[in-house]
Amino acid sequence: MDVTALFKLGYGLYVIGTEVDGQLSGCTANSVMQITSDPVQIVVGLNKANYTNEMIHKSGKLTVSILDKSAEMDLIANFGFQSSRTADKFHTSGQPFVVDGQQVPYLSEHTSAVLSAKVVNTSIPIKPFSIWTALLCISLASSMSNINSPFLSKGNF
Repeated sequence: MDVTALFKLGYGLYVIGTEVDGQLSGCTANSVMQITSDPVQIVVGLNKANYTNEMIHKSGKLTVSILDKSAEMDLIANFGFQSSRTADKFHTSGQPFVVDGQQVPYLSEHTSAVLSAKVVNTSIPIKPFSIWTALLCISLASSMSNINSPFLSKGNF
C-alpha cells in the first residue's frame, strides 16, 4: 500500500477553541469539514487524548479559526505543541483573540474565517463518535465570519 497517496488529500490548518466555566482551551487541528449546508454543520476531528477535545465535550461549543497564510510557526506551535491542561494558550500566545456570543475564544488575526458552533451529535452528556485514536464532533454552525484572506492549506505552509 502506497501511503504517499494520502499526501494528495487537501486540508487546512485550524485553531479550535472552547470554554468551560471561564477556562479557555485551544489546539491546532487539520481535520475540519462541512458536512451539510442547510443547516450548516461541520465535523471536527481531534485526538482522544487532547484536552481541548475533552473541554469541547463538556461545554458543547467550539470555534474554528481558519488560519491564513500569514500564520507563523510560533502560533501553530503554541496551540499544537503543548496542552491547555497546563498552558493558557490564548493568553500566552501573544496573538490577539476575542470571544464569540458563546464566550468561546477565536483568533482575531492570522485568520481567514471564523466558525462558531454548538455540538449536536449527542445527548447529555455529550458522546462523540470514536474512531481509533480520534473523536469526531458534529456541530451546528451558529455564526460564521469571512475575513477574505487566503487560507492556509497543505501545500502553502
